[in-house]
Amino acid sequence: AKLHNLLSSGKLEVKVVSRDKGAFLHGKAGLITRSDGSTCSFIGSVNESIQGWDHSYETIWEDPSQEAADWVREEFDHLWEKARPLSEAVISEIDKAARKSEVSLKDALVKPKDLAKSSFQDTPIQRSGEDLAVWQKAFVEIWEEHRNLYGAARIILADEVGVGKTLSMAATGALSVLYGDGPFLILCPATLVDQWQVELIDKLGLPSAVWKGGRRGGWRDHTGHLIRMDDPDGILKCPYQIGIVSTGIITASTPEAEILKRGKFGMIALDEGHKARKKRGIGGKEADEEGLLHDFMMNIAGNTKHLVIGTATPIQTDKREIWDLMKIIAVGNEHVLGRTNSPWWDDSLSLGVVSGDFPLRTMDEAWEFLRSPLPSRAESEKVFGAIRDAFDVPDKKFFCDKSISELHDTFDWGFIVDEYESSRDEIPFMRKHNPLSRHVVLRRRETLENAELMPRIAVDIFPESKKSDGIF
Repeated sequence: AKLHNLLSSGKLEVKVVSRDKGAFLHGKAGLITRSDGSTCSFIGSVNESIQGWDHSYETIWEDPSQEAADWVREEFDHLWEKARPLSEAVISEIDKAARKSEVSLKDALVKPKDLAKSSFQDTPIQRSGEDLAVWQKAFVEIWEEHRNLYGAARIILADEVGVGKTLSMAATGALSVLYGDGPFLILCPATLVDQWQVELIDKLGLPSAVWKGGRRGGWRDHTGHLIRMDDPDGILKCPYQIGIVSTGIITASTPEAEILKRGKFGMIALDEGHKARKKRGIGGKEADEEGLLHDFMMNIAGNTKHLVIGTATPIQTDKREIWDLMKIIAVGNEHVLGRTNSPWWDDSLSLGVVSGDFPLRTMDEAWEFLRSPLPSRAESEKVFGAIRDAFDVPDKKFFCDKSISELHDTFDWGFIVDEYESSRDEIPFMRKHNPLSRHVVLRRRETLENAELMPRIAVDIFPESKKSDGIF
């Protein structure tokens, strides 16, 4: 704070000279002029630490002569002319550092809504003059909203390529750890494990470890240090709260994959999640062999509180593929697709309802889809809020046990029917209120560019139209 006051008051002037223009490498020299005009010149410094006195060669040379003062001043003026004034950004950063306050995680959790904002203050990405993008912050808000509404965030992040899914998932995983929900496991292809680890430390300042295999392998931390593990069980002994594991250990049917299923996690992020779809034969016929990654995820999904699946291609060749992913995030969480006897677990029927191919015109037709899962009142107070109030369904319960016949006998629900059926001529109610609209987040690059949230990237198209086809 005193340094900032000196710099901002003008009583202290600091300039910076780049190393390519300056002759000194960590050199120190000074000239003090007393009120009577006499001078004291010095070169060197003394480290005021025990290590400096005991283990380092420390020296300072002082000379009161005019010749020494002239020499130091000449050297100083030579550099001063080449230097630039200290940047205002640096002075501002000094002020920021002086006013920074540290709080314990226990105190921060008293106001959990402020935790996300404070957690990403002073991260490397912010200190470099950047920040999480608007849509990445929006995803963190969606994740927190799901955590508060449902007790668990189960989301498919289907942003297009280049929109920054890695940072979005990393930020929510970090929050999960800070909330005390448990360790954060990242599953991704082998080609992406290093990218994940680098982005975590370089952008968010988050240490992590990558699993390098058992038997003379182990966990490699963000500094490159290998913490050895002698057997495959070591995969459950990550030395950090954030562990990164290649999905190759799953598709290769390694012992570690089976052991990993026994773990308990606060959050799992599956990158390149489209690889967890079921394997289908030509014409949509099921292949004899189910996908190993799909089976693995169906097994481990119940062992984590939060689950985020990142994929830019949730549907590749068959629209049922997105329902493969929906069923994964639904494991152990009836707020996603309802109880296992809910019609939402039937992919063909559900996709028909969502697309409008199987319109549910009346409340009688829609009731089984509405009551399991019974969404939050925040989604539609007039429909879901009214049902919850009429049948005393708690906010944290996502099932109404009343049958359609009981409803007709005991409850005059005409105003709910009117609200449901009034949307028939616009967007049908079930096309707006369904598991896909709740649990799939998709932002297109073109949309972000049109909203001026992301810069357009110029692309040269080949062959050029004015040139001959040539080899093209």
